[in-house]
Amino acid sequence: MKTLVVAATEMEIAQAKEALPGVEFLVTGAGMVNTAYKLGKHLNANSFDFIINAGVCGCFDRKYELGTLLNISVDAFADLGADDNGRFIDLFGLNLVDKNERPFTDGLIINFSHAPFGNLEEVVGITVNTASGNQKQIDLLVEQYKPVTESMEGAAFAYVCELENAKYVQIRAISNYVEPRNKENWKMGLAVKNLNEYLIGLLQ
Repeated sequence: MKTLVVAATEMEIAQAKEALPGVEFLVTGAGMVNTAYKLGKHLNANSFDFIINAGVCGCFDRKYELGTLLNISVDAFADLGADDNGRFIDLFGLNLVDKNERPFTDGLIINFSHAPFGNLEEVVGITVNTASGNQKQIDLLVEQYKPVTESMEGAAFAYVCELENAKYVQIRAISNYVEPRNKENWKMGLAVKNLNEYLIGLLQ
């Protein structure tokens, strides 16, 4: 099986990259724009049986311990739209995009590829351009999307894969809880360690 592992930063997959010389890796740079552009360009020139998006994430639900690995099987662009005096209206509410226009299903991107990748719990994630760091914004996101995780690339990755008819999975390791920003509470090292160990075990 020809597999591509996509990550935003070298740091997130360096250990796996060294341990898996037979697997192709693509480091896109952080954010949705980098991810969509570089992954789309790469898939235009190459074909793969399976694509993995591997990275860290924030988590809204404290029942999950830091370092936990999750499969983000549903994702959404959670800050692409308009601010109407403190009320967020997404592209679908603005009637700029049909909420069921491919690759969306009721405004969400759902992984229908059903590719085998392990036994990780499937959860709902959101993708934002600005990582959430104040309680008011966090409360609004939870109310509107009821997400478990937050990343800066996931929905863009899923968007490209869905439109390219690629089998894919988005694997995230929780590095921090989504709360008023305090990096002292983060466990980035643990999240990266767990993520890389999982990838190595999965792909070796």
